[in-house]
Amino acid sequence: MRSAIEHIWEYFRRLDTLEWPRDRLHIGLLVSDSTDRTYERALELADERQRRRRRSRRYASISVFRRDFLPEGSKVPALGKARHAIEHQLERRVGLARSRSFLLSAALTPAIDWVLWLDVDVIEFKPSLLRDLVVNAYVAEADVVVPNTMWHSYNESGCVART
Repeated sequence: MRSAIEHIWEYFRRLDTLEWPRDRLHIGLLVSDSTDRTYERALELADERQRRRRRSRRYASISVFRRDFLPEGSKVPALGKARHAIEHQLERRVGLARSRSFLLSAALTPAIDWVLWLDVDVIEFKPSLLRDLVVNAYVAEADVVVPNTMWHSYNESGCVART
């Protein structure tokens, strides 16, 4: 997550809609190259979920990491269409690859069977997403499954706009 303070509450709300036993979900979040309070807010929201009265509403674990990957003085915009401009892609993609590799190595444990990358700008998915992916992986005897996704245009705040 990068400078996602305006979207992080909704992101956690969407995670809470997933139809999967929460005590079997390990959430790993990475905040990198952020210029707002995204990291602090992620910690607050994670803590709220883990302090719930009903144990069945808690996740197995939620880990929030903070580490920057873009070089100092980077001009890659955090939000909106501009971050997809061709002149930013090499630097942006290198940063994304490094950050995802870091998160995978930091959050993965032997108890985890599957990994789902769910970016903060994914604004809509079925609550059955995890079940659907796991069922398809078993049916296809596949180690990797990828959902068919649709991309929409960005609105003025840098979020994917529904059309």
